[in-house]
Amino acid sequence: MTQQERAAAEPPATVYAEPEAARRFVTALLETYDLPAADARIVAQCLVRADLRGVDTHGIMRLPGYLDRLRRGLVNARPTLEPRRIMPAVAHLDGEDGLGFVVATRAMAEAMAIAREMGVGMVSAKRSTHFGMAATYLLQAIEAGFIALVFTNASRAMPPWGGREALLGTSPFAAGAPGGEDRRADQHHHADDQDDRGQHVDLGRHLHPGGVEDLERERAGAPGDERRDDVVVDRQGEAQERGGQDPRKDQREGHSAERGPRSGPEVGGGVLQPPVETADPRLHGE
Repeated sequence: MTQQERAAAEPPATVYAEPEAARRFVTALLETYDLPAADARIVAQCLVRADLRGVDTHGIMRLPGYLDRLRRGLVNARPTLEPRRIMPAVAHLDGEDGLGFVVATRAMAEAMAIAREMGVGMVSAKRSTHFGMAATYLLQAIEAGFIALVFTNASRAMPPWGGREALLGTSPFAAGAPGGEDRRADQHHHADDQDDRGQHVDLGRHLHPGGVEDLERERAGAPGDERRDDVVVDRQGEAQERGGQDPRKDQREGHSAERGPRSGPEVGGGVLQPPVETADPRLHGE
């Protein structure tokens, strides 16, 4: 077989799909794991939207991990999500270990409903799981004409400065408001979170200087060369030395071997009703 024939026989390195086709694909996969059709569509919309915004670490590439958690019973495919009003403008939602996309979408919908009634609405959620790109829920509120804040805690994933063991979560927060330009803010608290590091390694890129990679190089005893190729080699070698497993795998999966499924992070969100001076009903979520 010639080189040209081999190239033609090999699958393409990149497969391109229209957004709607990608959403249908993700939805169909999730439905096979007993997700209700409406919930599967919510997750698909969130993942594809992250890819379209360039947040690849929180897009479709995460789907195999979510499906694995569903298969092993670490995530509840059919939670009963019933927000409980605990104050006039505040509600609480038990996510029942459901997919974070579904839990957070329901929480934001409730916050907007409260804001229509009270002028401001706040909803907290417990027993949620990874909810992807925080800007997803800002967009849900902004497109209905609300100012919004979204924030969550996170599992231990980052060492403190000078440390080597994971101690801190990235704990992202996001804020946005209706306006003529796209100026939503979606932030986490570290230059390289665990997902960014994994993507950098997969693509052969280097991490930000002064971060955890310097500690990895020091532990490996490699010289401080500018290219830092040893960082990628060391990270991969470390996983192999530990039985082929990523040392942060259990933290990402939200469970422990001793206790089985573990409750996910707390999720919080707030929605403010925009000022009433405007005559545009869209800015009041109507």
